[in-house]
Amino acid sequence: MAGVEVFDFRDLSELSQEAELRGSEALHLGVPRVALVLSAITRRNVQGALTRFELVDRRDVLTEGCDLYDITVPIPPTPGAATTRQPLGVAIVPRTVVTGMAELLMGGPGDGEARIPNRFERSLLSRRLSEALAPLWEALGVDAIEPPGLTHIDTPLAQIPLSTVVVGVSFSVGDRAWEFLLALASSVIDASLDPQPAAATVTMAQAVRDIPVEVTVGFSPIKVRASDVQFFAVGDVIRLDHPVEVPLVADSQGRPLLLVQHGTTGRRVAVQVVEVLDVAELVNLAAEDPKYGRRQGDLPPLEPS
Repeated sequence: MAGVEVFDFRDLSELSQEAELRGSEALHLGVPRVALVLSAITRRNVQGALTRFELVDRRDVLTEGCDLYDITVPIPPTPGAATTRQPLGVAIVPRTVVTGMAELLMGGPGDGEARIPNRFERSLLSRRLSEALAPLWEALGVDAIEPPGLTHIDTPLAQIPLSTVVVGVSFSVGDRAWEFLLALASSVIDASLDPQPAAATVTMAQAVRDIPVEVTVGFSPIKVRASDVQFFAVGDVIRLDHPVEVPLVADSQGRPLLLVQHGTTGRRVAVQVVEVLDVAELVNLAAEDPKYGRRQGDLPPLEPS
């Protein structure tokens, strides 16, 4: 029997555009603040930078030669229940970075050797990195009773979220540099960065303002006999029933918006706004006079059309 290729039907969700933009901005602000915390801890000038921010599948995350640290945040307990922790993702730290940063945190040069980190180095790194990353979680809007904590884990792939936002972070002290990844669940990024309802309303209003709409200005219609239509020819002058002094109605999709006076500006036909309509009032006026009361206002003169 021929081999069968297994197809993965799992859906890889996408970050919303809002979360992507806000997330990138938050990370560019948060990472330098993390470097400041590390500077205070190590008493050295630590520089930080964001090196990566993208949505990937967890199967594309490389963990070879790396230590993994589970990132969890405590959830407030309900009455009679113990405090639980919600997983946010996994920190993926190359072992040479673990040993190098641990040495730096202990006051050494941070050389880092190609060896397996010991238990003490892992514990020191997870504790200090949890402390240093607090400004980053704050920038991302992760709301919790205390900052997320890092715990070393032995199961490399199982703990990484299926739909993962990879955040690359690099730090340097002098000529020494370290880089590690934060593999965060895309749902965490979306949930923490989606705007609040009030902000969403403003965003929607701004989006609606940019949508193009058609505004139509028309004269009052005339009625002619069907038999006359067939005899219309180029050059014929058709007399309209719309008096010159009566403003026109500008509408959009059948909704009256403005009363306007027709004229010209330069080489183009133009209209000048006489009044912004109250639709309810317009209905009443239309019931009294189909030409909307033949309103006349004190208009600045327009060139006659």
